[in-house]
Amino acid sequence: MKRCFKRLPRVKSDQTFDFHGRVGLRVQTENSFAADYFGAEYGPASGPISAKLPEVVLRWTASGLPRRPGASYRLKIHKGLARWYYRIHFGTETIRIEATGNKMAVPMVHHMLVHGCLRYLCSWHDTLLIHAAAVAHGGRSLILAGSGGVGKTTVSSLMLDQGGPNWELHADDYVFLTSKGHTYSYPSRAHLYLSLLREVPGAASPLGTRQRAHLALFGLVRQISGERIKWPLRVEPSLLWPHRSTAEHARMQALLLLDRHEENEIRLERIEDFERLVDQLIEVNFKEARHTVELFAGFDPPLDYLEQWEARERETLRRALQNAPAYRLMLPRTARLDRNKLVSEIQQLVTVENDGRVSD
Repeated sequence: MKRCFKRLPRVKSDQTFDFHGRVGLRVQTENSFAADYFGAEYGPASGPISAKLPEVVLRWTASGLPRRPGASYRLKIHKGLARWYYRIHFGTETIRIEATGNKMAVPMVHHMLVHGCLRYLCSWHDTLLIHAAAVAHGGRSLILAGSGGVGKTTVSSLMLDQGGPNWELHADDYVFLTSKGHTYSYPSRAHLYLSLLREVPGAASPLGTRQRAHLALFGLVRQISGERIKWPLRVEPSLLWPHRSTAEHARMQALLLLDRHEENEIRLERIEDFERLVDQLIEVNFKEARHTVELFAGFDPPLDYLEQWEARERETLRRALQNAPAYRLMLPRTARLDRNKLVSEIQQLVTVENDGRVSD
């Protein structure tokens, strides 16, 4: 095993993160930017990793990429800006990543490799890291799923901005879901885009002048690039919603699949086609993992790993949804969102489900 890691410089710094006893992350680096990045991203999960927990190990070194560190390394260039060499070692309970690259590569390695590896290991342990926003109310979570850009963060932000006093933050972009319907927060920073502030003005009030300027600049780059370059402003959720607490653990009360339509009205309808819903959610999850799947190729992952990964996530999701209703939330594609009606519809849904719920 030592031969796999001898070419990169020895690393002294060792950060560890434990995600609710589901999976662990170990970041080994002497680069201050990378250490600060992961510390800020996963700060609430910082601490010793529980014994025998599946673990992702990232060994990162900063470099100007003068030459390939070794024959087994592959080069990845993302949108001409982020550049890094990397290699992966797969184990049954541990995935090890060695990577070296420029500063812009750190968030990309996090998103494309570290996050995907955490999700892959979770799938072996009855846990799905689902692409969804989530809010909680009275110990119950409302999962807001759907493809990128459909409005998950907008809806969750509206509930935190305009909902009743008992709404809590649960997840910004991903949430842990077990087959028994338990949900756990994924303690990452909130990803803000300029478009969110137009729909939820209350989210802008805690931001400083520099953060607002960053949002405006990133929004301009996104517009000029024709949506090809999308850089979010990463901020602590506690900064955006200082008056809201964070629910680390809840039970799934309902799942809302968000979609857009050409009508001007908001529509909320019960989903009866259970298998189709599972197919849609798995499709969204693996669309989000497309970069991970690409980067895994060539590093001898377990035989048929992709089919087995998908099958495990499908089974976890299918069992979780047997105990919670699902709805399709249709939002206007072009018309201005009726915020008051949307909040009212969800508040009413929560009341109805609470009234009809059987106690655990």
